[in-house]
Amino acid sequence: MIPKLFIAAFAFFLFSFRSIAQPLVAVDSLALVDLYNATNGPNWVNHTNWLTTAPVRTWYGVGVYDNAGRDSTRVVVISLAGNHLLGQLPASLGNLTALLQLTVNANSLSGALPSSIGNLSKLGLLELSQNLFSGSIPSSFANLTASELYSSPVFNFSHNNLSGIVPVWSNCPSCNLDFSNNNFNYSSFDPRHEPSGMVYSPQGFLPLIDLGGKLTVAAGGDVTTNTYTWFKDGILTVSVTGDSTFAPPSPGNYSVQVITTAMPGFALFTQPAANTPDSLALVDLYNNTGGASWFKNANWLTTSPVGTWCGVTVNPYNGSVSALDLANNNLTGVLPPSIGNLSSIQNLALTYNQLGGGLPASIGNLSNLVFLELSNNQISAVPDQLCTRMSRLTTLGLNRNQLTGSIPDLGENTSLHNLVLSGNQLSGSFLPLKSCKGLQQLDLSYNQFADTLPGFMGDFPDLNLIDLSHNHMTGKIPGSLCHPPLSTLILSSNRFTGTIPDSIANFSAGLYLDSNQLSGRIPASLIQHTFYIANNRFNFSGMDNFGPMSVAPFRYSPQANLPITLKSDSLSIAAGGQLTKDTFRLYKDGALAATQTGDSSFAIGTTGKYNIVATSPVAPGLALYSDTLNLGLALPNRTMTYAQTVSGSATTDLTEGIFRLVSLRPTPGPDALSGAVTTLESVDDTVTSYNGQPYVQRHYDITPAANAASSQATVTLYFSQADFDEYNNYVIIHNPGLSLLPANGTDNGNLVITQYHGSFTGTSAPANYSQGSQQIIPSVAWDASNGWWAVSFPVSGFSGFFLSTVASPLPLTLLNFTAVAQGAANLLKWQTVDETGTSKFVVQRSGDGRGFVPIGTVAATDLPGTNSYSFTDRQRLNGDNFYRLQMTDLDGKSTYSPVIVVGSGGSAAGLSAYPNPAKEIASVLFGSTGGAYSVLVYD
Repeated sequence: MIPKLFIAAFAFFLFSFRSIAQPLVAVDSLALVDLYNATNGPNWVNHTNWLTTAPVRTWYGVGVYDNAGRDSTRVVVISLAGNHLLGQLPASLGNLTALLQLTVNANSLSGALPSSIGNLSKLGLLELSQNLFSGSIPSSFANLTASELYSSPVFNFSHNNLSGIVPVWSNCPSCNLDFSNNNFNYSSFDPRHEPSGMVYSPQGFLPLIDLGGKLTVAAGGDVTTNTYTWFKDGILTVSVTGDSTFAPPSPGNYSVQVITTAMPGFALFTQPAANTPDSLALVDLYNNTGGASWFKNANWLTTSPVGTWCGVTVNPYNGSVSALDLANNNLTGVLPPSIGNLSSIQNLALTYNQLGGGLPASIGNLSNLVFLELSNNQISAVPDQLCTRMSRLTTLGLNRNQLTGSIPDLGENTSLHNLVLSGNQLSGSFLPLKSCKGLQQLDLSYNQFADTLPGFMGDFPDLNLIDLSHNHMTGKIPGSLCHPPLSTLILSSNRFTGTIPDSIANFSAGLYLDSNQLSGRIPASLIQHTFYIANNRFNFSGMDNFGPMSVAPFRYSPQANLPITLKSDSLSIAAGGQLTKDTFRLYKDGALAATQTGDSSFAIGTTGKYNIVATSPVAPGLALYSDTLNLGLALPNRTMTYAQTVSGSATTDLTEGIFRLVSLRPTPGPDALSGAVTTLESVDDTVTSYNGQPYVQRHYDITPAANAASSQATVTLYFSQADFDEYNNYVIIHNPGLSLLPANGTDNGNLVITQYHGSFTGTSAPANYSQGSQQIIPSVAWDASNGWWAVSFPVSGFSGFFLSTVASPLPLTLLNFTAVAQGAANLLKWQTVDETGTSKFVVQRSGDGRGFVPIGTVAATDLPGTNSYSFTDRQRLNGDNFYRLQMTDLDGKSTYSPVIVVGSGGSAAGLSAYPNPAKEIASVLFGSTGGAYSVLVYD
């Protein structure tokens, strides 16, 4: 049986996999609406999506699922523990006849239990504890047996105000029934029937009745079989069988213990005298945690006995506090140090509150504490060596708090069996756990652990449950971990890689490895267990022994998408397993295009969105999906030649099948490109250099059938980002002093096309052209829809085209550079951005635009963002004044700005050239497009 600490979270985990595709049946929808409205739904702690149009499966705490794994139209799980439900449960809950689990514990529900819940014959988990229910348990509840679905159903009514006759679960001897901590007495239970899992002790204190000189108590049952033991001031006075009355011999504080031979081990008590130190600690707790605003604070800080204060259980013999349960009670603030004075306390449960800060060090003084539950708070720190100081502690729950950093130093305690630290922000090493050799259940889920699984966890002799789900764990699953008594291993939603170890055969219960990156062979022994391995990277390999998979609950579908491979004009996937048995279906634009068995390769002749789905008889119910490949058009991944006729003035796209080669737009005029044009698109294996200049692996040779040397057109060549990345890697590694090609869809101005004239001999390579070359500065644009770079430029005459970059510029961008006349001087201004390691700007002047001399220096600010500079030339030349900036970095490297000119009339001439001086190419920019210009180029 799973301890109560894990029931709610673990059970809901099992039934939260499937989504709902159809609307719920009406009775289920109405029942949920009634529940929300009857229990103060708008003020729940979490009511995400309730009573909205969102799918019911997304409503907080609601599960829709059926055992066959199909989409369900019925509600099967309601899990609202600790959610501040207030009011009464509606009778319409009895209409949820498919319900398997109802957990509403740790709330403020009150009133009578609706008898209609007895209609829920499939219910296997009913958690009603820690509420304010009153009255009796309806007799219809004895119908709750869930015998077909659960071997040991759990029905928990503890910690309420219930009384009266308890129904007899005569048809469910294996039911786990908890009626403790209510107001039942011996008359409430039928001694002839006692399920093995029935808990009925302790109960609330009986009132002590004063008969005027005599004391008595109403314990129920047959008085003749009851024994009454009377205490004065905690000291035994007398024990009497068959008589409930007692005449006190002297004044004092009297209490009585009642036992019966009909129900051994079930003792009833009256309220003992108060324990002063414990009372003061409780008062301090009330004052420090907003007691006046608690949801339930009945009798606190009144003259009523401490044992009647809401949530307080006292030792019936000495009046000391033995348990404190204030779950879901709106406690705020920080626990006071005086909490450490409750020296006899064994159970402390403060879950679902708003306690913050660190736990006081004095809490370690609670040497008798067995159960410490502080989950769902805002606690940020835990004292060191906590478990060592509390040597009897068996259960520590700190899940869903605000713990950060490494796992707290818990010290050494072989009694600690259950450790729950899930839902925090813990990270780092698992070493603090190494000394906790008595662990049986460990829950570290929903944290930030990114480590590998430590081998020492396999050395814990009693560890039977590990939950490390929803972390960032990496590495392989160690085989040493998978041995008895470990029966449940939950590693879902991590980043584990590798294979499942063969030692998994030692498991006896559940294995949850879904949502990782596991792959490879799957052990055949896995079919004997409950296992979940969906959302990994498994394929059909290693599934040969799965068969119909009818032995245990399982889930191995879906798996991660397989890569789809485009080779030439063929698509394929690798699904593993025996290829001859596998069936492959090709989908184009969502529609089935082809089906074949034994071959995953499909020839593609047209564009579209393609994906492949594979199935295999070795893994029933598993379909492996490929990625979707959007073939709007693709660039060839191999060298290919294509011929096409060009005519008119419209753009002709040279496309063969799914491959785009080039685009040609004839230039109007007598030399317009026309007729048959042959394009050779070459894709080299590596980046190659010619005369020290590397060029991109993809290059082109375009040859018109007529007038190849004089035909005119605008050419657009296409390159992938991978082409540019390979070139950039080459430049970075070989460091030839060249700029990099662009990335991120933005041109950086570094591209240059080199055209090699004439025809080539042998292969299309720069060295094999015989008639010289020229460089062209193209226009460049990123085509996001097709995922390629379009590089366009006009040409006169066709041949080979190769792409590379120019020399690397300085680490800055010159935004603008201007000059205007101001009286007898010229004012120069410029702005830069992205300066990195810039040293200075040397202002140079020329009277003819050829010979420049420095006339001043301006220091660079070398700051990020936009920087503005100015310089005044107070001795300007007569006539035109040409200016440029020599921009120098800290390493001494220099480059030059465009040249600007201020005319003799004091106005800018509107002409600039860049770079200047130029090595092989230069750009000349004109201030207007009208008129005729003469350009002189000087060596």
